[in-house]
Amino acid sequence: ALTNVLHALADFCVKHNILTEQHIKDMHKANSHGAGFAFRKEMGKGSWEVAKGFMTIEEILILWEEIKEFDEIIGHFRLATHGSITAFNCHPFAIADTLDESVNMNPKGGLKALFFHNGILHEFGSKSVSDSADFCVKVVSKVPEHAVRSVLKSVTGKFAYIGTDGRV
Repeated sequence: ALTNVLHALADFCVKHNILTEQHIKDMHKANSHGAGFAFRKEMGKGSWEVAKGFMTIEEILILWEEIKEFDEIIGHFRLATHGSITAFNCHPFAIADTLDESVNMNPKGGLKALFFHNGILHEFGSKSVSDSADFCVKVVSKVPEHAVRSVLKSVTGKFAYIGTDGRV
């Protein structure tokens, strides 16, 4: 499907530092229900910053101008399957004990780990809350950090998890 091609293209482009404004526009066109990004200026150095809740291509392109030269960028363009189409349900989500802390990026003790998901988690979500946000709070936040990546390998979909060590 087009979505999978765009995600594969984005993965390739980021690894080879050739992601362009046109790629951003194409991803938004295919997945237009909101976007969010995690980024850091230098590869493997410093804390990840997060910007999320972008609902228009114009908002996304303003951020893109600020971060396009950064070494590490993970973006997520949402195509809603569960939950309302709102900034609230845009990725990434903080690993936190409550939904509010997770989606608003304000976990107790500070921002430590981040979670992105591409796919459908049928057992999670509601009319207002995305399946990914619900899964993050109910499952990912309950797993010891050293085991998160193993748990994610056993679940349907593609994930990006940024641990407290900053590693993706």
